[in-house]
Amino acid sequence: MSGERVRTYTGDAWYLHASGAWLVDPTNLTLTKKGAAVMGGGLSRAVRERFPEIDVRYGAIISERIVPGLTVGYPADMTGLTRPLLFAAQEERILLCPVKLDWHAPARLDLIEIALAELGDWVAASPTVEIALPHIGCGLGGLDWAVDVRPLVRDWLRAMTPDIRGRIIIVSADKTPATVA
Repeated sequence: MSGERVRTYTGDAWYLHASGAWLVDPTNLTLTKKGAAVMGGGLSRAVRERFPEIDVRYGAIISERIVPGLTVGYPADMTGLTRPLLFAAQEERILLCPVKLDWHAPARLDLIEIALAELGDWVAASPTVEIALPHIGCGLGGLDWAVDVRPLVRDWLRAMTPDIRGRIIIVSADKTPATVA
């Protein structure tokens, strides 16, 4: 991506959110018995704690996207899901992107590819926003940023126009550099 600026940030993604960026929350497609989205750990837990009703609203979206006949909240595979899977919580400036089917399962690269494609479309259609993109699938999802996810993100960024790419900030919460090169 020679000559093209990819913005990175190492630190608390909530700082970027407080500065006006939309925060990407990597989630799962599991529902509680009451129909709320399971958001019990990692960044999703912090999102639910800051915005208490977001799990109920997101659960309703998940329910709409699961083909009738499947066990709600526990799709066996991708065949029973309709798209888009991305949910933009407008008031909260949160983009909920499933990277797992079930909350305790590992993140899936196919879901991350879908999440990135939908994020790209959303950012392209929202010309005034910036998004803070953490290392999706790498925390509780169990994937390795350098080996598994960074190559997908790098290819995704390369396919974007510079104006869109310039509004995406890759965030690392730990000491792992937030590089994509």
